[in-house]
Amino acid sequence: MPRRTFAKSLGAASLLGALGATTVPAQQPSAKIRLYRFEFLYLQIGDQGTRLAKFYESQMPLLTKNISLVGVFNSQVSPHNPTMMILKGYTGYDQMLASDKAIRADAGYQKALAELEQPDLPPYDSADSALTARGRSPKFAKTDRSRT
Repeated sequence: MPRRTFAKSLGAASLLGALGATTVPAQQPSAKIRLYRFEFLYLQIGDQGTRLAKFYESQMPLLTKNISLVGVFNSQVSPHNPTMMILKGYTGYDQMLASDKAIRADAGYQKALAELEQPDLPPYDSADSALTARGRSPKFAKTDRSRT
């Protein structure tokens, strides 16, 4: 499958792995996606995946309103199982900053995030993230968010 066809199909398939039978209409970006952010959340065996899936399911309307392209995936085979990957596409750096600010300012998002990030129940063990421009290879930045 060509790269562009795959990217266009992400909207319809974005939540299938993470959210089971939940269906979401395909996102149709109004402008060309030029910047991608990949987030990898490494989980423990247990309820972390379920809690994160519920979080993203509840926040998907807000995310799709502010971000041009959003996809949430669970790993089937990877070096670290279970892993959740979040793909976000932006028209540029300015849109990325503006959307992050708008999402963080939303009261519903703040409440859901506070419920997810309980001190005795960390939402994930660690995370990696990568930011790449269209046509470039991603550079991964290791972010250890373990709560040991």
